[in-house]
Amino acid sequence: MAASEGDLFQWYEQIFDSATDLTSATYLAVEVMNVTGNPGLTIGVMSGGQRFGTYTDGKPVYVVKQDGTVEERSVLYSSINITASDQASMLLIPMPTLSLVSWGTAGSKLDAASSFFFETNAKYNWNFSLKIGEVGYYTGTPSVSSKTKILDLSKAVKPTQSYVSNVTVTWPEKAVDTTNKDIH
Repeated sequence: MAASEGDLFQWYEQIFDSATDLTSATYLAVEVMNVTGNPGLTIGVMSGGQRFGTYTDGKPVYVVKQDGTVEERSVLYSSINITASDQASMLLIPMPTLSLVSWGTAGSKLDAASSFFFETNAKYNWNFSLKIGEVGYYTGTPSVSSKTKILDLSKAVKPTQSYVSNVTVTWPEKAVDTTNKDIH
């Protein structure tokens, strides 16, 4: 997609198979691989019909690289910058970094998270390509607790359970069952 002359919001949302209570979660975890471009994305979850995302500038986000190094970034313009060096990375978004969108209903909670989303404005972010893998969360410190997977976008998903606006999405051709199989 080319740059737009005016504001043109790009939106991708994947609905979870069932509502997930994130009130005890400490981090939202998103596997991401930047293929091309350097987009700034607002990332978050929907819960109870309300949007919780990276809307507050200055809040921390952590990028865990494939070699295990951790890079701290800050939300800027309500976005997380996904750079060319983010190859097979994990975004760790502290739950306090996810704030309720400004027009949301006060008192809303993350007790019924129903979907994962990212959005951006094509006036400022265009001609990029990403691969998104697992989306999940940690309860506790990631280095000593295990991730709870909510969904995996690297495998075949149900396109009927997604909402896309002004974004081209390429779905994996088929699901690959890796349960109890050695992968070489």
